[in-house]
Amino acid sequence: MAQGVATLGDAFQVMAVATWMYTLTHSGFQIAFQTVFSLVPYLLVAPLAGRVQRHGHPWRVMIVADLWRAGVVVLYPWCTHSWQIFVLNALRAFGGALWEPARNSVLRLSVDRADLLMANSLGRTVGAVANLLGPLAAGIVVAEVGTVAAFYINAASFVLSAVFLGCSWRHVKRGLPGRSLGMRLQGSFSGYPEIAGLLRYNRRVREVIVSTAIFAGAQAAVNIAFYPFTYRVLAAGPEGLGLVLSSYLGAHLLGAAVAARFGQREGGQAMFRLSLAASAAIWGAYGLAGNLPVVIALCIPDGVLAASVAIIAATVLQAEPKATQVGGVAGFAVLVNAVAQIVGTLLGGYLSDLLEGGLVFFVVAFGYAIFALGSYYALGRS
Repeated sequence: MAQGVATLGDAFQVMAVATWMYTLTHSGFQIAFQTVFSLVPYLLVAPLAGRVQRHGHPWRVMIVADLWRAGVVVLYPWCTHSWQIFVLNALRAFGGALWEPARNSVLRLSVDRADLLMANSLGRTVGAVANLLGPLAAGIVVAEVGTVAAFYINAASFVLSAVFLGCSWRHVKRGLPGRSLGMRLQGSFSGYPEIAGLLRYNRRVREVIVSTAIFAGAQAAVNIAFYPFTYRVLAAGPEGLGLVLSSYLGAHLLGAAVAARFGQREGGQAMFRLSLAASAAIWGAYGLAGNLPVVIALCIPDGVLAASVAIIAATVLQAEPKATQVGGVAGFAVLVNAVAQIVGTLLGGYLSDLLEGGLVFFVVAFGYAIFALGSYYALGRS
């Protein structure tokens, strides 16, 4: 529930910042550059996320992270220069870098191993409902009212998320050990020799981390390219962009159901690989699309595949390690993904300014296919 509320507010944040930056600069690379400031903190904070959790329950970490982000978001309306947006993006991302590893630890501690796939699917379902409504509503709010209201809505969503987390913590903590449990949670670099051994001898975990990192980089490039593509090629405003994002993110609802049905251990690995391959084909198809209805139609299978990849990957990274390793493995995965997303974001922004029409999607899809095949071959030999 907390994740769904925060996701709904994030839609308003993304729409407001992207619209503000594109209106100011008319440059895809500038949008990419401000997005990078949202990713760099993950490089700094993710390795320390487990250590923070060892000194307090992951519920407490998530609550503090939500309140931190709410305090940062309310400062956006006072920004008058792009560099101020960059700084606030970085500050806001510090909370997100702590929140995600803590969420993985909460699920691992609260749910039986056999129920992790269903729990991740349920979480993705709640987020998908929020994403189905959020971008569309955000596009209307930004177009009709302006960006200031969108920022305040996002801040309120973080506060409400913290309230939900506080209520859930009070409900479940009686069944969990006290502070010593948090002290026993491993996940910083101090526990990484054991995690390194896990990555070395568990091919499934290794494949998921590498594959999702390459996928995250390519997906970041596609997502950044979509902003100038929507405004220039599709000639759509904030409402059109909101409709595109709602179609893509709302399709995660179906993706959650697909992953829950077919993503069990026996078929999960094959489905994971198939989803990665099919995504490249859809990204290339975006380059052929010249109108909004076709793009929306492509966004639906794209969103289904992206959700399936995320759910199966999260389940593997929660179920395969020991409970004391989950925070560290999650932090390491976030770290690797952040590096890939920074590269993909900058590349997508640069190519969207350099190439005409939808050529950027062809280039990204081709490059992703090459890297994905290369990594699969290398992992197979390791």
